[in-house]
Amino acid sequence: MALIPRPKQMELFPAETPARGYTATNAGPWAERRLSPRSLGPLAVNARQADGLFYAVLSASASAHLPELPAALCGAGREDGYFLEARADGVCILSRHPRGVVYGLHAYEELLAENGSFCGTVIDFSDASFRAFHMDMRYGFPRTERLLEILEELSAARFSTFLLEYENRFPFTRHADVSDPAHYSPEDLRRIQEKAAELYIEIIPLQQTIGHLEYLLKLPAYYPLREMREFPSTPAPYGFSPTGWKHFNDIDEICASREEAYAVVESLLDDVMAAHPASRYVHLGCDEAWNLLSCPECRARFGEDGRHRLYISHINRMAARVLAAGKIPIVWDDMLRGFSDEELAQIDRRVVIMIWLYYESNYALAKRLARRFRAAGFTVLGAAAAKCGEGPEPQYLDMPWYELRLGNVDMWGRLCGEEGLDGFCMTVWSNYSGTIAPPHPFFDTVWYPVLFAAEKLWNRDAVREGFDSRFSSAFFGVEQEDLFHGGSAQRYERIVRVCRGAARHRYEAEVLRVMELLSAYRLKSQAVGRELYKLSMDVTEAEKRIVRNRMAEVAALREELKPQVRRIVETHYTKADAEVFVRSRFEADEALFRLYAASGGRGEEMPADGRPGGF
Repeated sequence: MALIPRPKQMELFPAETPARGYTATNAGPWAERRLSPRSLGPLAVNARQADGLFYAVLSASASAHLPELPAALCGAGREDGYFLEARADGVCILSRHPRGVVYGLHAYEELLAENGSFCGTVIDFSDASFRAFHMDMRYGFPRTERLLEILEELSAARFSTFLLEYENRFPFTRHADVSDPAHYSPEDLRRIQEKAAELYIEIIPLQQTIGHLEYLLKLPAYYPLREMREFPSTPAPYGFSPTGWKHFNDIDEICASREEAYAVVESLLDDVMAAHPASRYVHLGCDEAWNLLSCPECRARFGEDGRHRLYISHINRMAARVLAAGKIPIVWDDMLRGFSDEELAQIDRRVVIMIWLYYESNYALAKRLARRFRAAGFTVLGAAAAKCGEGPEPQYLDMPWYELRLGNVDMWGRLCGEEGLDGFCMTVWSNYSGTIAPPHPFFDTVWYPVLFAAEKLWNRDAVREGFDSRFSSAFFGVEQEDLFHGGSAQRYERIVRVCRGAARHRYEAEVLRVMELLSAYRLKSQAVGRELYKLSMDVTEAEKRIVRNRMAEVAALREELKPQVRRIVETHYTKADAEVFVRSRFEADEALFRLYAASGGRGEEMPADGRPGGF
């Protein structure tokens, strides 16, 4: 069976359920809409039987008795588990929480889609209570309709929480100039939260408060509020990080000694909290603030060794504001990893610490941190990544490194089980350093690791072996394919087959096809780029011809890909987002090819299409 997540218990009966019938539900408007096309009219349900339970029923008769809720669903932590019973006289879904009824309806529809019919019982529940998905808007602004579709996908995958990082795509009020021209309107936010509420998905807004504030500090009006106002002296004019010294990004952090900086940040935070009245939590970010204690005012106030004192002061100030609004603050953990026990004791214990570690090899560190923060009195959650900065390998600019991503999920599933954590969040990062960096792989390349996270959160003993075959069948509705094994040519061939045969999620299949081809382009472009120097040297014409032929092949692939990539992005994002993505993938290569073609021994300029002439 290809269902994701896989149900805990299932029994099949040799019969068929009615296609239509009398219907009833007390699980909210989403469930009502799902039942409506099958309904012959309202169904009378015994109120005493339904006491304390939520249900969705389709019955061949105008009255029905609810079955008993199985004992397996009556224990603590199984509130949103569900019981699905489908017999010849009707279908019934029971749960202790309306979210469980939604999950049961998803499961029934998935079984029908896979098998054409379903008659039997399903008893299902999650092994983790916190099943979260994160999405940021650093690069890319999905249209509201697309975000509503994403919420539907998350519900079908049994995610219960959506950690939403707006960046500058939020309709700020007092500081409206911070909002990007393309941002969600208050009406958009209402629709997003209404859809989430129907699906019983809790939205946690994430509003950065000290670092990762490039979208704010890059604006001239707010640039003076930055922490990094003078570059420190360095032992050499270069560092070993691929992106240079951390202080090169002088628009990352606000100055924690300037009340005018806090006035802006707190105003932005207040706007976000006010727009999410139903959210119990607010994530304050507070990660990767590498340049703290860089300005003279901060060093004078907190001391030359006062980085931790500065950070404690900031977290407690922001936490107090969130708590005063009746919400619970969450922060990322990385800046706290070097704190002493005495320093941790100075932080408000009501702050939830979310440990982000994105590789399977981080297991020992994650375990040590979880134990240490919990021993200090904090609630701890984990965070894995569906895509992130994978390093210098060029192919992973366009496709996530799936093997590492699934290993990361495995690690957090194991750790949650061993340490009794409530669960983890599957993060999806759009780029690696705020609004100033090029985009990571396009969003819709992430569904494979995201659905493995859904599987692992629901079924802690799930294994990654064979999951890509299940994914191809469950997500695309095709015969099972080992999609992501083998060399690039074999992977591409299998993805093409899925594109041709996909019964659902055809857009996402096309995204995989185009981005897999873009990864091949990336490697070919890098390879020929190392040979371009020959065109400006005194080498034989035969050697230059080989280079030009390779350039022509890469240029031809580029010109085939550019409109496809643009079309993919523009489907659900703005034209400006599509322009950024296309230029980030092709512009440097085009410029380099044009430069070397001009000095390639023939004195000819590269044509506008980027292809070398004379072949």
